[in-house]
Amino acid sequence: MILSVFHRCIHIIHKKSYEAIANAAKNLLKSLSHVYPIDYRMTMENIDGPFTDFLPIRAWGQHVEFDKLQPQFHIPNAEEVDLACEFVETFIYPELTLLNQRSSDMSNDERLRSLTLVLFIAIGCLRMVPRIDSEEVLDLAPSVAPFDFKYRGQYTVYVKEPKFKENLRMRLIIDIGKLLDHLVERHSDDVSSILTALKIYSLPSSYYGLLASDQHKLCNDFEILKYSFENKLNGKRHHPRFVIIKFLAKQIEVTSEHDCSVITVVVSQLFSLTNYQSLTEIDKQVILKLVELSINRYSEIRRDAQVYLFDILKRYLFSYNVVVDHILELLNTQDEVDHDRIKGCLYVLLGNDSVFLPAKHSWSLLEKLWPSIAGTMHATKISTQNLLDQILEKIFKQFDTLAIIEDTNAISIRAAVALWRPLEPKEVKPTCRQKERTVAFICLLLQKRVPIPSSCIRTFPDFLVHDNVKLRKVACHCISAICRLQKPPRIYAEKTLEEILHRSINNECHPGDRDDNLWITINDYKPPKTQTEWEQTCFLDKSFHGYYKWPKIIKYPLNKRERYTNENMPEQVAILYDRFIDKKYVAQFIQFMVLDKETDNSLDVTRYRMFKGLFRNFGSVFVEIFMEQLDALIRVKIKEKQEACQRVAAEIVAGMIRGSKYWTLEMLDELWSKLTPFLNEACKNLSSEEVLGWCEGFWLIMLCNIESIVANDQSIRDRLTLSRMCIAVTYLHVSFIQALIEQIEYVCTNSKWHARCAAIEFAQHMIFCNLFNARPFASRIRELILKCLFDEQFEVRTIASVTLAGFYQCGFIEIVKEDLKYFRLMSKTNYFIKIDGKKVTSTEYIVKRHGGVLGLCAIVLSSPYDISIHVPDALMLLCEHSQDPNLIRKSIKNTLSEFRRTHHDSWHEHREKFTKDELVILADFLISPNYYV
Repeated sequence: MILSVFHRCIHIIHKKSYEAIANAAKNLLKSLSHVYPIDYRMTMENIDGPFTDFLPIRAWGQHVEFDKLQPQFHIPNAEEVDLACEFVETFIYPELTLLNQRSSDMSNDERLRSLTLVLFIAIGCLRMVPRIDSEEVLDLAPSVAPFDFKYRGQYTVYVKEPKFKENLRMRLIIDIGKLLDHLVERHSDDVSSILTALKIYSLPSSYYGLLASDQHKLCNDFEILKYSFENKLNGKRHHPRFVIIKFLAKQIEVTSEHDCSVITVVVSQLFSLTNYQSLTEIDKQVILKLVELSINRYSEIRRDAQVYLFDILKRYLFSYNVVVDHILELLNTQDEVDHDRIKGCLYVLLGNDSVFLPAKHSWSLLEKLWPSIAGTMHATKISTQNLLDQILEKIFKQFDTLAIIEDTNAISIRAAVALWRPLEPKEVKPTCRQKERTVAFICLLLQKRVPIPSSCIRTFPDFLVHDNVKLRKVACHCISAICRLQKPPRIYAEKTLEEILHRSINNECHPGDRDDNLWITINDYKPPKTQTEWEQTCFLDKSFHGYYKWPKIIKYPLNKRERYTNENMPEQVAILYDRFIDKKYVAQFIQFMVLDKETDNSLDVTRYRMFKGLFRNFGSVFVEIFMEQLDALIRVKIKEKQEACQRVAAEIVAGMIRGSKYWTLEMLDELWSKLTPFLNEACKNLSSEEVLGWCEGFWLIMLCNIESIVANDQSIRDRLTLSRMCIAVTYLHVSFIQALIEQIEYVCTNSKWHARCAAIEFAQHMIFCNLFNARPFASRIRELILKCLFDEQFEVRTIASVTLAGFYQCGFIEIVKEDLKYFRLMSKTNYFIKIDGKKVTSTEYIVKRHGGVLGLCAIVLSSPYDISIHVPDALMLLCEHSQDPNLIRKSIKNTLSEFRRTHHDSWHEHREKFTKDELVILADFLISPNYYV
C-alpha cells in the first residue's frame, strides 16, 4: 500500500509537493530503521483504570528511580528492515540512473526534484548502510602512539542485517561525483541542483544517521526540557520519567552516529568516536573534490562546499593534511590565479569554529603554511586582504606556543647546517603586506628557551620608525615581548612572619582582620629612609595571604632587581640599548607615535608595556632622554596634535612609573623629582579631549579636578565617575579612609565647582561602603557636608543635601535638635539689603537661606517610609517658604513630591504623627498654586 502511494506521487514536479513526498520518505525510513523510545508517559501505572485504583495527577512531577524506569524501545524487526531495503532499491536507484543518463536533457526543475528525493532517501536510510571498505590513508601525521583502533566491540541493532545489491554509499559517491562535474562544467546556472548534489556527495563520508545540525538541536532541546522540569528540592539526577526517557533517546541518537549500522561500545559519551575514525582513500577523494569545489568561482557553491569540507575534516583525525598541499600550490604559484580561487582558498584557511589550519599543533604544518600566508602575492584585492587580516587576527587569538624538543643530536645539527643558507637579496623582494604578516608570525614564535637571532632583534627597532603604520604596531608587540623575555630575574627572600614583623605571633586560624595581618594593607606604613630599609620592606601583592593563618615560610621578592649595565649587558640586550640611548632615534619614533595617535585616540596598552619593559630592564638610564621628549610633547602648540601628544606622553609616563617598581631608593627619588613638576605642568594644559589619556594613572584629587575640564562631555564624565567609584566602593582600612577624607577636604576648597561636586559624591559612596570603619570621622564629615550645604554653587548645595539625607537615614550622622535650630535660623535669613536706599536681593544671603532650606529637606528625606520625631517640624518650616524665590521653591517642591510618593501607601498611619493644624497647613501647601508652579 505504501509503495503504491509513492509510485503515484514520486514524479510530481511541483516543488512543495515533491518536498513533502521526500520528507515522507525520509520519515518512513527513519521510523523503520532507527532505534527510539516509544513510551514517554509520566508513570508506568495503568492510567486507563478507575481513579480509585490510581489517580494520574499524583504522578505529576515525581521523579522515577532508574531501576523502575521500564523504558520501551522500537527495535527494527526483520519485516521492517526488508521493507526499508525494498523501498530504497525501488526509488533511489532509478533516480540515480536517471540523473546519470539523462541529466543533460532534464529541466532544472526535474533535476532538482530527482536530487531532492535522492537526498532525503539517503538521509533516511544511510544508518543501515555500512561504511565503505577501503584502504586507510597512512602516515597522515607522525605519532609515537597509534591514533586508530584495530579492534572494536560491535553489536548489531538489527534482528536481520540489511541487504542491498551494492554499497549505497559507494554508489552515491560515484554517481553524484560524476553529476557534480557535469553540472559545474555545463549547467553552472543551476545552482540549486549543484548545492543539493553537493550535500548528497558529502553524506557517505560524514553521515551515519544524525546530521550535525540535528545533533545540536537535539541536545539543546533536551537541556531546555530538563531545565523546564527541574525540581531543585529533589536535588540532582531526580527527574520525571519522560525527561529521563528523552535523555536515553538523545544518547541513542548520538551514540549511533558514531558508527553506521552498529552501536560501538563507548565508555562515555564524552569520548566521542567521531574524531577517531581512520581516514580511507575514498574519504580522501571526497575531501579533495570538496576542496576543489570550495574554490569554485561561484560564491554559493564555495560556501556550501566549505561547510561540508569542515564537517569531514572535524570528523577524521589529521585529515587536514590532505588539503594542505593543494592550498600551498595555489598560494605559492608564480602564475596568475583567478581571484575567486584565491578567495576560496583563504576561506578554507580561515575555517570555522571547529577547524582552523594555521593554528594546528604541528610544526611541520606551520612550517609550510605560515611562510606561504606571509609571502603570497595573489591577495591583491581589498576582499582578499581583509581575509588575510582575519586569518592573522584568528591566529593571534588561537595560537598556543608548542613545546620544542631541544635535545637534538649531532647528526641533526650537521644536516641542518648543510641545508641552511641565507637568502640572497635578489631572491626576495617582500611587499609591505608581506612584511606585516611575516613580522606578526615571528612575534608569535618568540620563546624564552629558543635563542632569538640578533638580526631578528635588530629588525624590530628599525620597524618602529618604518613608514608603514601596521609594521610599527607589530614592532611594538615584538619589542614588548623581547623585553619580557630579556627581563632580569627578581631576587626573592624566604622568612618566617616573626622575622618580618620582629615579634612573636599566635598563628592560629582566625579569619578576618587581625593585628598580625594589618600590615598587608599598608597599615601604619612609614617610607624607608635608607636603601637597606627599602630592600628589606616586605610587600605582599596577594590579598589572601594571612587572612586565615600564615604559612610557615613566606616567600616574597625583595625591592631590588638586577639591571643591565654596560658591564653585564649581553650582545642581544645591547641591541635595544644602543637604539634607545640614541636621542635622534627616540625623537623620531615618538613623532611616529604621535602620528599614529592622530587616527587612534585610545590608550595603547602594548606601547605602555613596551616602555615598562625598557625602564624595568635598563633602569633610569633612559629617563633623561625621554623627559626631554615629554617636555616637548606637552608644549606642542599645534591644536590638531595636542591630544595625540598628550596620549603618547601618558603612555610613556605610565610605563616609566610601572617599570620603576624595583628601582633603588635613590633612583626613585631622582625619577619623582623630575616627574612631579612635569605632571603639575601637564595637568594645567589639559583640555577635555586630552583627559582620558591621563585619568587612568591619577589618584582621587586628579579624578575630581578634571571633572571641571570635561563638564560638557557626558561620556568622559561617566568614565571618570566610574573610575572614582571603583575606589569609593572598596573596603578600606581606617588609615586609608583618613587619607581620603583629607583629600576630599582639600578638593572641597577647590575653586572649580565640578571638582567639589565630585568630591562630595565620592564621600557619599565611600562612607556607605565603609560605614563601620568610618565612624571615627563622622564629625569631620558632618562639618564638611554642612560647609558644602552653603556653597556658592547651586549644584554643590544640592548634592550636599542629598548626601546629608543619606547619612541621616543610615545613622552615620544623628539628627539632633541643634541641627533643626540651625537650619531654621539659616532658612529665615533675610535676603534683601538696601543699597542707595533701594531694596536689592543679596546673592550671599539667598545662598544662606537656600542652604538652611536644603538642610530641612535633608531631614524630611531621611525618613522615606516612616515619620521621625523631627520630620513634622521640618515640614512646617518648609511650608513657610511658599513665597520664596523660584530657586528655593523648586527645592521644596522636589522634596515634598518625594515625601508624598514614599508616604502615600501608609498615609493613614503616618498622619497620626501630625496635629490637626499641621495637617491643614500641609494640605494647603500641597494643593496650593505655589506647589504646582
